[in-house]
Amino acid sequence: MADRPSDTGRTDGDEEPTLLGRRDALRLGAAAAAVATGAAASSSSVAAEVQHNDISFDRRVNAVEDLGADPTGTIPIGGALGGAVDDGVFVEFPAGTYRVNIPIEMGVRTGFVGVGEAASDVQFEPTGAAGNRWLEFADTTDSIVGGFTVVGDTAGSIGGTVDGSVVLADVAYDAAVPARAGSRSHTLEIEWMGEDVTYEFTVEGTTEPGDDLTEGRAVTFGPSTEGYLTGGLHRFEYTGTLSDLRLSTEARVAVDGVEIDPAEPSEDTDVEFFAAAENTSATYDLVASRRASEHGTTLDVGDDDVVTVVDGIERLSIEGSALVDLARKY
Repeated sequence: MADRPSDTGRTDGDEEPTLLGRRDALRLGAAAAAVATGAAASSSSVAAEVQHNDISFDRRVNAVEDLGADPTGTIPIGGALGGAVDDGVFVEFPAGTYRVNIPIEMGVRTGFVGVGEAASDVQFEPTGAAGNRWLEFADTTDSIVGGFTVVGDTAGSIGGTVDGSVVLADVAYDAAVPARAGSRSHTLEIEWMGEDVTYEFTVEGTTEPGDDLTEGRAVTFGPSTEGYLTGGLHRFEYTGTLSDLRLSTEARVAVDGVEIDPAEPSEDTDVEFFAAAENTSATYDLVASRRASEHGTTLDVGDDDVVTVVDGIERLSIEGSALVDLARKY
């Protein structure tokens, strides 16, 4: 039997105070809609009953406009959501980066969906330790999750107990840390003890040279840096994602002290799905993002299954009573 993931615990992290609680925001949004003379007169995007995937939700809310979630990835969104999505509420996240430092719980008829043009437009960055769930199913049923990318090199999973029907669609994973103002920096080292080596690289954030650009020269213009090195070490501090790293010969390259292959600064991200039937049998059907590989089975009570896919899932439907977990594999 496969190892079951550990139960979630509240993660550590800085939580910014909120001026308006999640439920207060919903009440104010509903009140605004009630007193407005028409849809155009209300500034809130809170909507009346809506349907998605044949599921009826009491209302739809915009996480940024109605709940006050920060789309820049600077302030954690736990305070804005109150640590949970209320039953009957469909929450939409517009394009942006959302930092998550406490578990967000989902219940009955709940939606947690990105509404960018692509899953890469809506990014969630969990900041908890491995084994902690950042999106928690609590006997969840008739619920929808998807339309986003989980980013960063900190582990955190989506999962918990399903008691009915849950659909996940278009959930991607990217180990790269998103670029943003104030994001943590990484250290890039290029070391070569032979004759001249030339190099160039690009980042999505910013680049600052270290104090040890000896035996050579480097120039940064915009997101790109070019340089040459003769028998020494060049060190840079950068934010965002490192990409397009090229060298004229095989020099030593390390990011945050870990040696990498210059030809492949970004690697595929393995994603593991775990399911265990609990009180009754459970069925899951999974279509992977890469090569549209399909997986699925019916589990009897006490049975479990583990599937590893690359980069994320295109669609995952779960029916029955089950403990599930979806996370980046380390």
